[in-house]
Amino acid sequence: MHLQSTRNEHRRFQLLFLFANLLFLAPAIAQQPATGKSAPLPPPFETIKNSKEFNAVRLGPGNTFSIVETPPDFRLSEFAISGDGRLLAMGFGSGRIELWDLHTKKRIHELRSEIGAPGVLKFNAQADQLVVTGSGGKIVFLELPKGKKLREFAIPLGKYKYDVHELALDRNGKWLAYADEESSNVVDMSSDPPKPIVDLKDAYSVALSQDGTELWTVNRSELMAFHTANWELIGHWPLKSPPMGTSRPLVRTGVTPDGRRTVVVPSTQGLVIYTEPEMSGDYVTNKQTNTVAFAPPTHTYVNLAGEITLLNGEGHLLCKKSYKGRVSEALSEDGQWLALSQFNSVDLWRMEDLLCDCETGR
Repeated sequence: MHLQSTRNEHRRFQLLFLFANLLFLAPAIAQQPATGKSAPLPPPFETIKNSKEFNAVRLGPGNTFSIVETPPDFRLSEFAISGDGRLLAMGFGSGRIELWDLHTKKRIHELRSEIGAPGVLKFNAQADQLVVTGSGGKIVFLELPKGKKLREFAIPLGKYKYDVHELALDRNGKWLAYADEESSNVVDMSSDPPKPIVDLKDAYSVALSQDGTELWTVNRSELMAFHTANWELIGHWPLKSPPMGTSRPLVRTGVTPDGRRTVVVPSTQGLVIYTEPEMSGDYVTNKQTNTVAFAPPTHTYVNLAGEITLLNGEGHLLCKKSYKGRVSEALSEDGQWLALSQFNSVDLWRMEDLLCDCETGR
């Protein structure tokens, strides 16, 4: 009888101790996000909107209203950030391009490429020229800030007449690489018209290594790399996982803090990081994805899928952020800005703020 009483007392003490701990931990548990949910992306540091406003709602008789189609001049077609993080170019369906200073948050000038809605916008390394692509293989170089046309030419299209959808530029302006998924090429910009010098075949995406000495390409089955000094082939490697069937393959380059070069390719099974020289490929996320960018100063990869994932140069997870949606995205080459475009505007976040949030666990 005494033994049973002792056991009951011990059990009551254990329950009281457990209950006290739960009361102590309850506030901390309540503050934690639900399992599997990422903290939301904070409000943007700045939002740059189309300087022209359009109201799609039209009032009619008898308090009726109708919705009219948004004209091309109010539809954001493409945007780009200069390599130094200072300039933003916003191209609209009409061919109009707005140039903004991100430091002063003011519109500098309005440009016209005269080749229609821009397919690609890209600043040169010095941010004193803007390259614009249009339908039919047209490419125009505009002088900044006023938009004087410096050069215009058309690249030969392939059998299916696909437009150019990605560019890589030599930092000294000697060559230009383009990808159109069937007749991609590198052209010599010292000749007029530019002369093809390297056949990139069916490359869907092109990317320079961080030091500019290598050009990387990807199609739906393999990676390829070339030395930019002499255009000798470095090698080609099979993809670890195929890209998503509904999107174009993408390749981006990075570097680890200790100087090892990395290459990343989004795929159906997650983001794959390839590290030289083995290039075997490792999954660093486990969800299908089609978009990634690299911020050199902090050696950070930014992967966009159903959420934003920040990883270090070796692919180790820093943190995840949920977001409401986007039309397109960009990361400035200096790693200063992450930008997500909406229908008629561009939202901007400072990478240093996002990384600070990662460190503090917010």
